[in-house]
Amino acid sequence: MSLLIRTGVFLSLLSLAVTAPAPAGTGGNTRKALDRLADGDTLGAIHLLEHCDLEGLGEPRWFVLLGRLHRCGGTIVDRVKSQYVLERAVQLFPDNPDVLQEMGLTYFSRTFYPDAARSFKRAVELDPGLCETRYKLGVTYYERWKLRVNAFWDDADEARQWLKSALECDSSNCDAAVRYVNVLYALAENEEALRTSECFARRFPSVPEFPLMIGTVAYEQRRSSYADSVFVAAMALMEKDEQAAYSSLHRNVLGYDDLATYEESGDEDRAVMERAFWINGDPDPTTDLNERFLEHVYRTFRADLFFSNSKVHVAWTRPQVRGWNTERGEVSIKFGWPDKIYATHGGDRQEHWTYVTPFQNHTFVFTDRFLNGNLQIPPDKSSKLVYARHENRVTSFKPSAVLIDGAVDAVAFKDDDLTSSVYVTAQINADSVLSSVDLASSRDWYVRTRFFDYDWMETHTDAETLGVADLPVVEGTEYRLFDFVSRHQMPFDSYVFAFTFEDNLSTVLATYNGQSDGSGLIGDALASSGVLLLREGRTGASFVRRDELLTANPWRTYAAGQPLRAYFEIYNLHLSEGRSRYRVTYEIHDHPDKPRTHWNRLGRWVTSIVGAGDGAPYVAQTFTRVGFHHDTSEKIAIDVDVLKGGRYRLIVTVEDINSGERTRVDKSFYKVGKTG
Repeated sequence: MSLLIRTGVFLSLLSLAVTAPAPAGTGGNTRKALDRLADGDTLGAIHLLEHCDLEGLGEPRWFVLLGRLHRCGGTIVDRVKSQYVLERAVQLFPDNPDVLQEMGLTYFSRTFYPDAARSFKRAVELDPGLCETRYKLGVTYYERWKLRVNAFWDDADEARQWLKSALECDSSNCDAAVRYVNVLYALAENEEALRTSECFARRFPSVPEFPLMIGTVAYEQRRSSYADSVFVAAMALMEKDEQAAYSSLHRNVLGYDDLATYEESGDEDRAVMERAFWINGDPDPTTDLNERFLEHVYRTFRADLFFSNSKVHVAWTRPQVRGWNTERGEVSIKFGWPDKIYATHGGDRQEHWTYVTPFQNHTFVFTDRFLNGNLQIPPDKSSKLVYARHENRVTSFKPSAVLIDGAVDAVAFKDDDLTSSVYVTAQINADSVLSSVDLASSRDWYVRTRFFDYDWMETHTDAETLGVADLPVVEGTEYRLFDFVSRHQMPFDSYVFAFTFEDNLSTVLATYNGQSDGSGLIGDALASSGVLLLREGRTGASFVRRDELLTANPWRTYAAGQPLRAYFEIYNLHLSEGRSRYRVTYEIHDHPDKPRTHWNRLGRWVTSIVGAGDGAPYVAQTFTRVGFHHDTSEKIAIDVDVLKGGRYRLIVTVEDINSGERTRVDKSFYKVGKTG
């Protein structure tokens, strides 16, 4: 027996042991048993009591003591022995509340919930002042409701009544309060659950379950910002292990392939991976509210509420299984609540969970194989469990705004020895925007850009308010476009950025993610900026670099008959006799399109492998230049009509002829159709 159980048993029996002196009969075995128990020798105490003539003693407390000691052994055999002892005690002392309470606890430990409820009710009838027994009745019905696959609402209603009665009798019973608000929520009495949780949160300020319930109801009411603040407060109250269940990446979130990488990483790398995962899942990373993580906390709490075997007092000897460690909890956290649940409640209790997707339906079957309320996917359906555990997280978050089509690109240029300018260019489907909003009420537009380093720590945020007249509308090939460009001066580094465009009523929402790499621009070695792809004409938002008016093409798409236009800058050329001499090579290759991995050792999203397996280029052009400055720029138009439709990569190599240094940058683009 563990130290925790021995300690709990001894403390729970201490009052029982001192209520009366031990009798002199039976060789003093009862006194010896109490001495053994005080010394921590539980087995010795049991042995002595078993060899006493308990019926001859005529006192129920010794039956209660022996029954409790047996039950706290924790095994099935121990619980059967406890049941045998206490059932005999009930026969001898049918109107003794202590015996009936203990009998109820043993029935509870064996999940004989109807028998437990009957014993507890009889004890309360005999002594209405038994507050603890009222609580035990509430817990019995609460656990019976869960054991019967959360479907028998009469059990839930009984649990509500008895838990409320226990709280009226003893307002300090925090465990009763937690179960009471849980069962209110399960019975869809959300407003009452919210009101009561707010009351209990003031009474028990260190208990996380009440703010979790408040946040859950607020989330379902679409009060996302409030739910987020309450969830954050709740997680701050949790123990470390419980907090990890809500925030860490584990099998309920990651697929097994990514899980192995995560578990093999150190604490620092795990922290980076966690930030990367949740930021990448955020539908709008430009705001402090992360709707994807909010959804995850909501799912985790519901899984624990509906699928856990609740922790009870140690003397009840019911092991605790948290909801997120069950297979139903695992599936509900990863995929959300099912669209349909069909339950059977005969000898083979089952639940069929169906998820309806645009392309196919997935059905998970859970069976109560061990008759303990912890339903599992049966072995003959193990392929479904494999599917669930190899699938990455799935979000059901649906923003209330209309998502708008568009494209965003970003390129870093060197300004001086300390800073770079990252130009973010965007084009947004103006026709979709204008058809979705009332311009009379949506006079302002908001543009937000948020940058993260490759450790996924926020480095820079810009927000801008624009009037309708500030957004030029340009003609696209299929629809009109809003054009936008912003400049962000930042230190040299590699950045991940998020860009969001929305109206003042959040009726429309355009969110895009991308990358910008200026880390190679630091120092005095030969370096090149990123490649900025251009479009023809000067209509729309443009900017000037080195006396060049540049109109970006964030779609990076070129139709038949359109040349590929590109601009980039070169830094730190060596001068010989006052002149720079360098060679520029442009090559167009197939895009590698390699499978993406979610993490490298720093948790980065790896999007391509530069220079791996280029093969023979479709287009190759080389030019030799002569100049008079350390820095210069290049602008070119390349005929790409030879290319079929598809995704390609432009690779630009610069060789400094004076120093022998080389640098290389690349940019992906799309070719639509083919001439001739």
